[in-house]
Amino acid sequence: MGKILTTSASTPVVVDTQYGALSTNFYVVPVSDQLLDQWYDEQKGEYKPDRTTSPLVLQAILNISDPDGVLPSQTSTFASILWEEIVEYKDNSGTTNVVNNGDVTEIEDTVIVGETAVRVYTVQADGKLVCRRNVEPTKSYRLKCTVTYNDTRSGKTLKFEGSVLLTTSKTAEENYILQLDTPRTQTFRPLMGDGTITNLTFGGTLIFGGTEVATAKYFWYWTDSDHPDGVLFGDANTPCAAYVSGQGTKLLTLNPDATEGLTVMLRVSATATAATPDLPIREYFSLMIIYDEVNGRTTSPNGNSLRTEHKEMSFNEILWVKGVDMDANVRAEYIRLIWTYHKNTTSSLTIAGYGDSCVIQRANLVTPSGQTVIVNPQIQILGPMDLLYDDNDELITDDSGSSTASTFSGYVVGRT
Repeated sequence: MGKILTTSASTPVVVDTQYGALSTNFYVVPVSDQLLDQWYDEQKGEYKPDRTTSPLVLQAILNISDPDGVLPSQTSTFASILWEEIVEYKDNSGTTNVVNNGDVTEIEDTVIVGETAVRVYTVQADGKLVCRRNVEPTKSYRLKCTVTYNDTRSGKTLKFEGSVLLTTSKTAEENYILQLDTPRTQTFRPLMGDGTITNLTFGGTLIFGGTEVATAKYFWYWTDSDHPDGVLFGDANTPCAAYVSGQGTKLLTLNPDATEGLTVMLRVSATATAATPDLPIREYFSLMIIYDEVNGRTTSPNGNSLRTEHKEMSFNEILWVKGVDMDANVRAEYIRLIWTYHKNTTSSLTIAGYGDSCVIQRANLVTPSGQTVIVNPQIQILGPMDLLYDDNDELITDDSGSSTASTFSGYVVGRT
């Protein structure tokens, strides 16, 4: 053995873990079927609904889906939550003024309930905001919610913001009421089930004077509320892959396999040909997409040993979600397997093929005594269908040259 002259430190390789971005959907909505809008009856001097006695309760909801499967898909709790009040009004000169009154817990305005003075805002222990403020017809109040969420995978704190707008319309007549016909939140889990894609329908009922109106006389505006400019579904200038049909009618149909999740706003116009919604009523629906964790096990019909008679070995992958074998149709649509192999003495991977199974030749599996070859695929989950763009950010159309934004027709679509 040679003489050791000296010992020196080697510069180490520092390896960190990179996690994929969380798929998130954050929104602020009233609980149950409460209304965001009010009416003020000038003849009676009454608000409908009167929030002093029937307070509005708002909740912030954050749905997450982790592509790495470290965090369970869930409706998440917050590390912190802040509700703020922002007031907009016009002064005598017609100038619009915007005032941020800040944290609602510091606003000392009160209303009388029975014989007791109660603050107009109360934040409950579960983070819900109770609002007892009646909004003057000359003002609008935006209630903004800011939350933080601790990503325990990376140790980072993520921030989300959302808001709702409270307005009041003057009226001396009966009021319109917009009621939901479908759950406020619908969930689509593409990796569960038999792979059958069922379009989801959202709907509402418009009531006037206690009676449902004839829907053909009204225009129903369906908007992706995540876009501040209020882009309408079916707009040819801003096509949405998830839109199927329903713009202008009381039922909106969406393809849940063409979005990572969205929040939809419904507004209504009192005339079937109006360019903009003119009734002071709105409702919100949310579509949540959850990609559940996929588990896999590699098997070989040839066994685990390379024997003399083997010129090659074939390998298959068993996949399951939540303890249930993945359906073949789901697997074909959403899963891509990249087969790799490497010796146990190295981490360098060699790609053997793609697909549900692979075949590896004997020469690539033979190892010296004491060594083994590890064979398994990388499991890739493919995202939702979407419109595809070229290098110039132009939508790719098919040979028909069509550009019908209301359906996939005329566009080239694929999974992201």
